[in-house]
Amino acid sequence: MDDELTPTHEHEAEPAEAEVDPEVVSLREALELREADLAAANESSRLAVERLRSALLALEPALTAEMVAGDTVDELEASFDSARETLGRMRETVRREQALPVGAGAPDRHTAGPLTPRRTSTRQVPRPAPHDSDDASVRRHSPQGRQRAVGTCDD
Repeated sequence: MDDELTPTHEHEAEPAEAEVDPEVVSLREALELREADLAAANESSRLAVERLRSALLALEPALTAEMVAGDTVDELEASFDSARETLGRMRETVRREQALPVGAGAPDRHTAGPLTPRRTSTRQVPRPAPHDSDDASVRRHSPQGRQRAVGTCDD
């Protein structure tokens, strides 16, 4: 029963360095060199992908960095192509919408036909010219008329 509670190890602790085969030591050193080379290559690849992303975004400034994603050159190029196609479709949609004939503000004022109540209410109606009897009223309400009225006063 005590044997069931203690863990069993398939491999015992590694023998002392003096007992290790020189071929195993050589293989471990080669493995460490390969791992260091692989880490350097991965970092170089990551930097190359970032430079490519920057170059692609410079080609199409309307795209944002979030639109062009990927950890490898192939993923990045596929993402860029997809984003560029989407941008092209959006530009085409905007171009088509801008080509639609739309009036620029108020409707044409030279339309023929009867005046509708709405057209009549928005139409400018000329003011009648003041009558001679209204002359005193005009003098009182205009700045020039007030000056003349004050100047003619004989108090």
